[in-house]
Amino acid sequence: MAYARWPDAATRDRCDHAEADGERLMAEAVAERLPTITMTVESDLLAEPA
Repeated sequence: MAYARWPDAATRDRCDHAEADGERLMAEAVAERLPTITMTVESDLLAEPA
């Protein structure tokens, strides 16, 4: 399980990884792809980056 926090959907959609080898390795490591689930943060106890 993994998740990402994006400021908005437009920023997420513009994301372009310039590192082709890293992107390929990550794609090869995925055993099963599931649909994307978009959630709304109701309460967040994680510290924001400084």
